[in-house]
Amino acid sequence: METTRRRCVTNRDLAFLTELGEVTVLSVDVIHRRYFAADRTGKSCRRRLHYLTAAKFVTPVAITAHIGPRTDHHTVYRLTSTGADWLTQRTGQIVRVLKTDPKADTLLHRVLVARTVLALADGALTAGRSKPSWLLESDRWPHAPRDVPEPRQYRLTFDFLGIPINPGRPIEQYGPPVYDDPTVTLVKARPDAACVLTVSDVSAPLVLLFEVDAGTETVSQLTRKLPGYHAILTRRTFCHPWQDLIDQLPVGARVLFVFTSEERMHNFLDYLTADSARLWARTGVYCSSAADKERAAAFLESCFRFTTLDELEKADCLRRQIWYTLFLHQTSGKLAMSTGGM
Repeated sequence: METTRRRCVTNRDLAFLTELGEVTVLSVDVIHRRYFAADRTGKSCRRRLHYLTAAKFVTPVAITAHIGPRTDHHTVYRLTSTGADWLTQRTGQIVRVLKTDPKADTLLHRVLVARTVLALADGALTAGRSKPSWLLESDRWPHAPRDVPEPRQYRLTFDFLGIPINPGRPIEQYGPPVYDDPTVTLVKARPDAACVLTVSDVSAPLVLLFEVDAGTETVSQLTRKLPGYHAILTRRTFCHPWQDLIDQLPVGARVLFVFTSEERMHNFLDYLTADSARLWARTGVYCSSAADKERAAAFLESCFRFTTLDELEKADCLRRQIWYTLFLHQTSGKLAMSTGGM
């Protein structure tokens, strides 16, 4: 236990605050489950959160949002500037802290992203892998001005100029973005999080790009995010956000979709199976040919993986078979990360 400025900080407090400084927000139910597992009633958890709030380390944000039952109430905790400063001095690490007040749905989505980050970090530890290096959607480039296009502000923001080769055909090639032409529609990618991870002893490090689905968009809207990921992978821009952060850049990347509902995941995979050429942006009237669907399906099978957050949060997630692919979805087969699943 550490005592500082008449505040008593336990090892459990430090673990909680450190992880909160990595993921920015956590809800009370996650905090209770993760740091107070033996506290059946939740009283010890609430009492400690009240103490850390009074000590000005954290602050609660009470919200009502509609991810789940329409009457769901959630309390989300975030670091204060005081807590962030103390944690930076205590750990010597970069600490993430919210500097604005996002909408309720945005906060709850960030909690889902936080759970994803912590689950994979736990899985890496259990599997004997190095702790992943993480980037979140809100991570900015150092000293980036706010009056430039988003990819020059945020590390995990990508814009591409789609290059149509023939009229009525899907866009499969991309160039640098053009911002001074209002008639141009760019192909955009906005991953929720990304990490660099070595998944097994015989594999090279990979960039893992996460799309965490809160169930608030239609399946069609979710599918429209695929062209941006196709552009990242084919243009190999997945290394760009890491260029000043790690010594050896990864050689490949995978896109991981994480769902909060198994039914939602299977609906999405059914929708994608029906026309895998939804992988690409389209111009004008376009009808997918059998060859198009086959080529797109092969790309999806190679580079995209799908699971649920419940599966990811179970013990030993790197070694368990939890990942569907487009083809395995049709046979109910799954892959594991550390045994060739990536």
